[in-house]
Amino acid sequence: LRIAHLRPGWSEDQLAAVTERMKANVRKAVERGTRIEYHVAMEEHLVLARRLPLPEGSLLVHPVAGRIARLLERCGMLASLLVDLVQELQDDGCMRPDADSVAFALGAPPSDGEQRVESAAVAAALAWEWSDEASERMTVARWRPGGEIERVRASPSEIASMLAHPPTTGSWYCSGCFHLNDEESRKCQSCYEGDPLPKRRRIAQAAPKSRSPKRAHQCTACWRRFDRYAPKCVECGGALELICDFCGAFGAEGTGRPEPVQGQWFCNGCWRKFEIHSAAIRAELPLGWYIDGGQAWTWQEDGGRHGVIEFHRSGRMSTPWGNGRWASAPIEPRHAGGAGCGGDDVAVPLRIHFGAPPEEWRLDRTWDGFDARRLDGQA
Repeated sequence: LRIAHLRPGWSEDQLAAVTERMKANVRKAVERGTRIEYHVAMEEHLVLARRLPLPEGSLLVHPVAGRIARLLERCGMLASLLVDLVQELQDDGCMRPDADSVAFALGAPPSDGEQRVESAAVAAALAWEWSDEASERMTVARWRPGGEIERVRASPSEIASMLAHPPTTGSWYCSGCFHLNDEESRKCQSCYEGDPLPKRRRIAQAAPKSRSPKRAHQCTACWRRFDRYAPKCVECGGALELICDFCGAFGAEGTGRPEPVQGQWFCNGCWRKFEIHSAAIRAELPLGWYIDGGQAWTWQEDGGRHGVIEFHRSGRMSTPWGNGRWASAPIEPRHAGGAGCGGDDVAVPLRIHFGAPPEEWRLDRTWDGFDARRLDGQA
């Protein structure tokens, strides 16, 4: 606390006393076999963590700049980490006391004042030296493209080299030469050939389909997990703790309802937001194009690509080949006077463009979907 950037407005002696009290409490917890998991990014708190008496592996370094709690919360991972820790405590296989903590405490000064042999790191009041290249005593969080965290070991010297130029939120490493590029770069600024990895987990904004990593519904009796919604546990009949597939909120039967096609469960709050969104896009889309339940359409080219396109509000749309725009198109003479999908009225065509390089298409509504015709002269 004496060297922290944000610290209480106390005197030097008061800060020193509180710091020693905090270290003593940490040592006491370790002596009792408590397993400590301390997440930190590549910023000031990593430097301060050197002064805490923690067993090896307790510190989990995330190779990214910024406040780690805020970053994990923005990408929807903080709640998942807390849930995993609570589940570990409730698991019958959880080892108590933690063997690594007890072993570390035997070589550290005890909180009861008894004299024991101190390790070199404790004697130096620092957990590691940045020049250490031999011992892989530090744990690094390796973020997978889907949002999972894999733990790998590294030496303090390797951590120090990463501290020189840590990635920021949105930046990416080239898939060819591994150069670090900023978020706005669409091509590698070093080799001008490599692209970002095809799947990246965004931190600054929510993912298109889900605001939190995929988690399973869980039975409150037998703790079995289920990916698809069920009114009760299919194993023991117990009540399920449900997870909203959009916002990640916890719920129970009666606090939401499932979506019938894919079996996803959404809370009542998200259903209300969806109804408001549906009413707004219904007012924007031309006649015949609004579909109850969502505006996703299957795209199938003869002998070519296929996927799902989706219309959004304010003329926006998303496709597997890039985002784009939609707008009403004039009705051609051959369609005038004919019957569209809305009874005697003619469905207004759409003019869309998407992708890079941009493609321009005309969509004419039919009884079972739409016909697509490219307008930019390409085959």
